[in-house]
Amino acid sequence: AQAQTELVLRRWLSMNELDISEHFVMWRRYTAATKDSSRKRNAVKDAMSRFLEGERRGVMHSTFKGWKTHVAQAAKEHSQIRKLEEQVERLLRKQEQSVQKYGTFLASKSGPAMKGLVFRRWFELSQGEKQRAELEREREVQLEEMARKHKMEETRKKEETRK
Repeated sequence: AQAQTELVLRRWLSMNELDISEHFVMWRRYTAATKDSSRKRNAVKDAMSRFLEGERRGVMHSTFKGWKTHVAQAAKEHSQIRKLEEQVERLLRKQEQSVQKYGTFLASKSGPAMKGLVFRRWFELSQGEKQRAELEREREVQLEEMARKHKMEETRKKEETRK
């Protein structure tokens, strides 16, 4: 039953992996098609612009529109980068204040925090020793139980051979 469960689980996981990879392939194809159609659309706009406005004026107009789009996109990206940098600076300031607060708290002359930390560590260590001793006792009980079952099995085999 366990082997069958593991087999079904492996199949399910491999199907999910295939589904995920298929989704990535589909996404890549979609983005490539979108870029291609955008390039074609811009080429048609440029050609129409050159035809309607004349070659020189159409090229200048297309170049200006491309430059305007590029500047707008760069400004948007710069704004996003600035927002992220501000968030990072705020987080760093907050973390620094927290470190300073707890540093002064630990370094204070009254020392209750240090005493509390030392006591907590001692408590954790003592609990670890207590738990280790309990695990060792449980192992001894298990070994005794195994020895008792072994003796019972030997006795049963002896009785079967006598019959």
